[in-house]
Amino acid sequence: ERFAATGVMSGPSIDRLDAGADILDGVDLAGVTFGDTPAYTLDDGDEELVRGTANGVHGPLVWRGDIDGNRYVALGFDLESSNLTQRVAFPVLVARSVADLVTEPVASALALGEPLRYPLTPGTTAVSVTDPAGEITTIATQESGGLILFEGMGQAGRYTLSELAGEQVLDEVVFVVNAGHPIESDLRPNDALAVSLTGAAAGDVDVSERRGLADLWPLLVAVAGVVIALEWLAASAGWLRTPSFRGLARSIPRFGGRP
Repeated sequence: ERFAATGVMSGPSIDRLDAGADILDGVDLAGVTFGDTPAYTLDDGDEELVRGTANGVHGPLVWRGDIDGNRYVALGFDLESSNLTQRVAFPVLVARSVADLVTEPVASALALGEPLRYPLTPGTTAVSVTDPAGEITTIATQESGGLILFEGMGQAGRYTLSELAGEQVLDEVVFVVNAGHPIESDLRPNDALAVSLTGAAAGDVDVSERRGLADLWPLLVAVAGVVIALEWLAASAGWLRTPSFRGLARSIPRFGGRP
């Protein structure tokens, strides 16, 4: 019987948890209390994440598994009798659980150096990746599934990923790594490209004209500076003399006074 209970834990406390599980990443369960909780019996393929103990009885508090190919995450305690919902750890735990259950689509093409994120099928014990040169990289995995991150995309070309359960191949996926950007590497005709190039050419003409006018300013400033320097040198050397009109004031008649 699925989810059969062997007893009841009265106010259990946590005595063991899987610190490496992605679901528990950033989830602080210190000080969390629980009410009476059944001690469920897990199947062989289920993964116990948090275990509780009380009155000599042990049982899972949080676990995940698979039912007919559908993954699930279970909380084996009553939320109303626990203070978990009053803590920051609760929304974090829910978000991590949802992220674990949502299957990300596998990209058919990646950019060079971009890591591959691949959701594993429950029961997978290892993953092998064959690169374009034929070299095989094998990665050990947990049988409960999850997500692997493969960063060995250093070559452009075709890759093959195989999920293994012992000697059996559970699934196989082929994907391509492009040497350039996916849009730049697209060789199909693009009708919008001609319009874009036309607009770019018109813009370049305007920019060139403005740049030509802007380049004249340094030359004009230099010419003005030379003219000012020449005038200063000429005045300093006495080449330019102001005419003197010393007798002009005496020749002007004065009214009401002596001539």
